Amino acid sequence: PEHTFRVASSSFVSLMTMSAKPNRSTLSELTHQNINMFKVVVKNAEGTPRTQAYYDDLLKIRPFCQIAYCGDVPASVLFSRPITTDSTTQVVIEELCTLPPFRRLGLGRELITYLKNDLMSKKENVQALSVSVSSSNEGAIAFFKALEFVEDSDASADGKIVLKYLRK
Repeated sequence: PEHTFRVASSSFVSLMTMSAKPNRSTLSELTHQNINMFKVVVKNAEGTPRTQAYYDDLLKIRPFCQIAYCGDVPASVLFSRPITTDSTTQVVIEELCTLPPFRRLGLGRELITYLKNDLMSKKENVQALSVSVSSSNEGAIAFFKALEFVEDSDASADGKIVLKYLRK
């Protein structure tokens, strides 16, 4: 079921955390009905609010934006963007945010697995996934390498490492 709320406060996140059932998770495509939940997760996981134009843009590329629920609680979000050149598409992972109490529960892995298994299998022209991370973010690098991403040394520069997953 879709849930809608408009409050984005730390006490609300605490209340959500208490009601979560960590043994059950589901994914949901971003919609007009759940965009506010996406906003709450991004704001509370990253600490940086985004503009309305940012969220309007997300709604235009919905299959590439997902919310992972832990129980009934929106706990993790994925924003990726398709980039098409010639006849192939690469999906660039722009943002993967998980609320702190829900980290290390497999939600990020589940969102990336969605891209690898579901999205890539349905869209034949998607040949690769890529993500750029800070070269000092060892946790993110290890996370993506554990999911079969490899470093693209040609694209890595300026303190950033680009990791890619290629269609098998």
